[in-house]
Amino acid sequence: MKVTAALIAAAYAADPVNWPGQSDEDPCGTQIHFPESAVNATCTLDFNGYNPWRVFLGGEFIVDEYSFTNFDGIGSDSIDVVIFWEQSYDGSTGLLSNATCGYDTDVSLNCVDYGSALPGVYFMETANDFRMMKESNYNFQVAGAYPGDVVAMQINDAVGNGFACMNLTTNSGEINVDGINVIEDPWGNLYSDTGIITINVADYASSTVNLFTQQQPGQPWEPSLWKSTVSA
Repeated sequence: MKVTAALIAAAYAADPVNWPGQSDEDPCGTQIHFPESAVNATCTLDFNGYNPWRVFLGGEFIVDEYSFTNFDGIGSDSIDVVIFWEQSYDGSTGLLSNATCGYDTDVSLNCVDYGSALPGVYFMETANDFRMMKESNYNFQVAGAYPGDVVAMQINDAVGNGFACMNLTTNSGEINVDGINVIEDPWGNLYSDTGIITINVADYASSTVNLFTQQQPGQPWEPSLWKSTVSA
């Protein structure tokens, strides 16, 4: 999934790379393009001491905080990054302070070639806009799982709490309904209040395991794959 058009359109017209904040929940940001590939490599972002509020990668697979990889047949020969920086109001003026806003020149990328696909299972970074409407649909994708594996996900939101989601489906196997973390309602629909979801991977699964979800109405924040975990 590429970075959404809404994020690109948010860039300030006079400066296509860096733009000012509108509020402390829609802060200043940066879009940057690196002509490098994360396929069979581990790439790490550095922000020169500035603190990102959100980081969107558009289809890379998360290894650790601000580190990621990709795979043959999935990754491309370039990396797109959109960053929203932490920003707050100045107590003396009541205006947004730009002191915590980084710029494209503050963002660097270091990639280390692994020589082959990185072992393990990883979430694709697909939560591409914190301004999406409530009850938005999300497709969580996991690489590195094989038929017969049990993929265990802890999907968290942007502040680290379990992501409450509903209308859970998959085309990669069977979702385990345990009545605690995944519950079936009277109409046969699956939901989770905790974000803890496991999938038995079927023989017909593709190279990525897919979980299709919808944000519950009372869930305050969007999902963050940086704050989520997956294992198999």
